[in-house]
Amino acid sequence: MVANRHGTALRAAVALTRRGIDVRSKGRLTLLGDAAHAMLPHLGQGMNQAIEDAAALAMLLDGAGRDDVPTALTAYEALRRDRTARVQHASRLDGTSYDSSGARLQDHSWIYDYDVAADAAARS
Repeated sequence: MVANRHGTALRAAVALTRRGIDVRSKGRLTLLGDAAHAMLPHLGQGMNQAIEDAAALAMLLDGAGRDDVPTALTAYEALRRDRTARVQHASRLDGTSYDSSGARLQDHSWIYDYDVAADAAARS
């Protein structure tokens, strides 16, 4: 249990502050979304990152045969690891900087302007 500056207990958020896992895939199985990289709610990116994961997987697995799946999943991990870590970090920072004026909020256009299809196509 952790208390914020107002003394309120923050139990649920503590579980969500873990960083993404290093290895998301084993053989022909992989994790995506919160199972791979849980998000704090401050940027509203939990579902969005899961959708990006699914889109990247669909593109990287398109036309892959059974024996090609582990290689495609390795590419998926490489494609998504840095971006999801960056979004997790930004959400964590925003959670510590909210105030009523909004003056300390950061520009997150890099999150909203991202094109997962173009990124996956460049790597496949």
